[in-house]
Amino acid sequence: MELGIIGVGRMGSAIAAGLIERRIFSPGELLVFDLDRERARAFSAAYGPAAAASAADLVRGCRSVLLAVKPQDRSAALEPIGAIGIEGPLISILAGVPTSALESIRPGLRVIRVMPNLGVRVGAGLSFYCAGRNGRESDRVLAARIFGGLGEAFEIDESLMNAVTALSGSGPAYFFRLMEIMAGFGRAAGLAPEVAAKLASRTALAAALLARDGDPAALRGEVTSRGGTTEAAFRVLEEGNLSGLFESALAAAVKRGRELAEGR
Repeated sequence: MELGIIGVGRMGSAIAAGLIERRIFSPGELLVFDLDRERARAFSAAYGPAAAASAADLVRGCRSVLLAVKPQDRSAALEPIGAIGIEGPLISILAGVPTSALESIRPGLRVIRVMPNLGVRVGAGLSFYCAGRNGRESDRVLAARIFGGLGEAFEIDESLMNAVTALSGSGPAYFFRLMEIMAGFGRAAGLAPEVAAKLASRTALAAALLARDGDPAALRGEVTSRGGTTEAAFRVLEEGNLSGLFESALAAAVKRGRELAEGR
């Protein structure tokens, strides 16, 4: 097989499904495995790729491996890679795990570290990748093919990975929380739940589309009339130190990424 995917949970399944749906790989070019065997079988039945009986079988049968497990499950997933080896690269989306830690499991192992976000589920992902010391240009091309096909992908220096994890990897959750708050306020104000939910999501979508080719600060200024409702709302937000609070939250996410890299 061309690519084996270890882990078909939320992110792994989103990547694997996207690769098939967008015809980046055919089902016959993929092999999947999950510690939850039923999850792997269900994915296989829904999308067509074969499910391996074990991680070792997947490693033996695939040129390259994409690792999409939870950090606490990585030892079981990495053991057969270290013991058996693979011809192509190991592509890891494990948050906070540096390329050097993965390279240490087998001499000469080629590693590509990637931080995608949940947007890959709808072909609007933003992914950042970096190669380890043994990485080849062909490995970078493969990463760009996989994640660029699910949105956009950019190569960065590994020293920036914790920052993009805080901003982009975790980023969708920040916007989801804001939508939750807005929808909750709408319900409390008397809107039907489905109307409140659509109000929040469609407003967020419109703002994102406008900001894609525009300056967010300038766009905010277009909405904020002097003495108007938006200005009143922002006065409260700034009195509550919104900017400082958000910067602290992002710094906490970066710090946690460093801790994960240290095995904490």
